[in-house]
Amino acid sequence: MRQFFEEYGGVALGILALLVLIAMITPVGNIIKTSLEGLVTTFSTKMATQLNTAMTGAGNAQTNAGTPGSGS
Repeated sequence: MRQFFEEYGGVALGILALLVLIAMITPVGNIIKTSLEGLVTTFSTKMATQLNTAMTGAGNAQTNAGTPGSGS
């Protein structure tokens, strides 16, 4: 048994360390994924709100441009 670990102990420890790292990274990856999804959702909501505000303003400007007494 001692001879086995002398030859293959490093490989066994390496595999064990890799498994531990994978086990630790998986929850962190899920947290990062959730955070990025929230960030993208917030960004897209803000962009849609700004676009709607700009389009409403442009529509109001077009409507008022044709009205008498608006300065045109």
